[in-house]
Formats: sequence, structure tokens, C-alpha cells
Amino acid sequence: MSTYWLKYRGTRFPIRRGETLLGRSPYCSIVLSNPLASRQHCALKLDAGNLTIADLKSANGTWINGERVEGSRALNVGDLLRVGTDVLEVITAEEENPRSSERTDHGRKVTAAHISFPPEVLEEATNTKTHATTLDLLEQLVASAAETRRPSILAPSIQRVVEALLDQSKRTGQPLGAAETTRVAAAVEKLSSWFADGSLAAWRQQTLKNLQGSS
Repeated sequence: MSTYWLKYRGTRFPIRRGETLLGRSPYCSIVLSNPLASRQHCALKLDAGNLTIADLKSANGTWINGERVEGSRALNVGDLLRVGTDVLEVITAEEENPRSSERTDHGRKVTAAHISFPPEVLEEATNTKTHATTLDLLEQLVASAAETRRPSILAPSIQRVVEALLDQSKRTGQPLGAAETTRVAAAVEKLSSWFADGSLAAWRQQTLKNLQGSS
């Protein structure tokens, strides 16, 4: 059994010695059903107990703890790997007992079935997508972050989605409905709750005020 695993929404993916490919291709060790993931997006390498990751010249980049991977870099327990809004956390095998997980074993594949749009191309996406699509993206990001031990790392991405949604409403002249406003407000409250120091209090207050004005 390997020392390292990748955790995604309750599913644990074992990282075995050698190379583990992530991407949309069915030939990858971990197949991501993400339209903005490249066919071979990034590669993990486990050698002598050391875990590293390298981006494979993907179109939208690979991100670790909010920083874009350039070349190859080391991974440690607790690091967050993001491809679009797919977020995987590096954990150890001892951290928790596996639940209904799918595993890569003897060539068997696992799939993280999660379709999403990365914040880096959000502006392009919101030019043509509906409020509902952008709300789905927002809730996917919040859910992904909430599953990790350091959700605040994804705060800037979530804030960009909220702000893009409000801008979309203003630009298109399509106000948010009551149910949509409630969903966005819930995401804002959840995000703010991750900062016990109150550092997002002013942003929370202003955003909730803007939400009322857009509905």
C-alpha cells in the first residue's frame, strides 16, 4: 500500500510507486471528467517516498495551494491539487479508513466524475452561460473546498465566481431570482465562516448588500 493518497469528495485514490497520470484520457490512472482538463493534464511521481507533480503542458494549468505549477514541484500531505474546480487533497493512508472508494489496482481505472469550469476562464464562460450554470460552478467550488482541511486556500477563486455572477447579472440586465439570491448568499456565508479572524467580514457585508440590489 502506498503512503500517499489523493482524496476527492470522500473518494480516495492511491498513489503508487512510479508515475500516476491525471487527465481526460481513458488511459490515465485517474480520469477526470472535466471538459477543461487536458487529455494528459498532469503527472504525479512517487519515488523513494518522495511525491512530486508536473504539469504536462495543459491548456488551463495545474494549481497547488492556489499557485500555478511551473515545471515540477514537491507535494506534501495537506496540499490541494486543483484542475478547474476539481480539487484533490494529498493525504496519508492512515488518516481515515477508505469508504465507498474506487481504486486503481492492476490497471483498473478510477473516475472523478465532476464537470466544471476553472475560474481562470470564468469571464469567457459567463459571457454565454446562464445564471444557473454559474451558480452550479460556485456551489461546486464551495463543496470542493469544504471537503478539505484548508478551504480558505480556494477563497480567491470562489470570490471571483461570486463577483462574476453579480457582474453577469448587471451586464445582461437579468436580475437574480429569489432562489438564486439565496444560493449565492449561502455560498458567501459559508466562505466567510472559514475566516475566524473576520478578514472577509467587509467583503461579506458588501456582497450581501449587492445581492439584494441585484434581485
